[in-house]
Amino acid sequence: MKEKLTKEYRSYIDHPERYGYEQLTELIDKLSEEHRKYGEKWFSPNHNLEIYLYEYWVNQEEYECTSYQLNVLYKQQGVAEEKRGMFEKAEQSFLSALEWNPVDIEIYLNLCENYVKRMEWFVLKEIVRKMYHYCYTCVDLSRYYRYLGRYFLEIYQPEISACLYRYSNYWYQTKTADKELDFLKAATAGVFADHTLEEDKKLLLEHDIPLRPEAETLALCYHAAKEEKDCEIQKLYFSMLYQVTGDVEIEKILINRKDKRNPKLLLPE
Repeated sequence: MKEKLTKEYRSYIDHPERYGYEQLTELIDKLSEEHRKYGEKWFSPNHNLEIYLYEYWVNQEEYECTSYQLNVLYKQQGVAEEKRGMFEKAEQSFLSALEWNPVDIEIYLNLCENYVKRMEWFVLKEIVRKMYHYCYTCVDLSRYYRYLGRYFLEIYQPEISACLYRYSNYWYQTKTADKELDFLKAATAGVFADHTLEEDKKLLLEHDIPLRPEAETLALCYHAAKEEKDCEIQKLYFSMLYQVTGDVEIEKILINRKDKRNPKLLLPE
């Protein structure tokens, strides 16, 4: 039975275009049941860094990693349901995806878009706050502040909304944030258009909104990078950390690379 399931799973991964919505749903049900019958605590990571995040933020007990990426399958099911206009059902699929991987930032973003489309603003706020623990790249942080900006826009707080869109662009500029800032500038006659970065930071702190990623998350990323055996993935982890922190020690790690054919990163003491 397991060999047959594995073959079917590999077939889907290799050729997802051959599977319709009903076939995908059937495959997910089979794979979920195969794991749940053992009664273990399961985790379906996308990469090694998520294991560090999961063990720190979510689960300190014993668990097993799945043989299949059920988080990805549930997420794809949710996307397919949204295309069919089944937004509430898609929400449940995304929440099911989080059950298999509660640190997958992309699933949180799927939920954010789902709540925006359904105009569920207070639920949007809660899911955005939950995903903050798992933001460790400039792009992730940009999206975190942007969705918070959308929340405050919809509850008629334009000053903090504009502040969040500007701070989103501080981490990674997007046309979406630019468009919302243009709208707010026009709607408020430019009242909030000239805030400095320091003024924005002060306003964010007044609303208990963090200015940087979780220190613990950055520490976990650093530890994951040091432990990573694949040199290219290790470089990627350190590059992400440097973009977020500007830390000179991480810069040294990236600069002090040896033979490019067999790269080895020199770690700080």
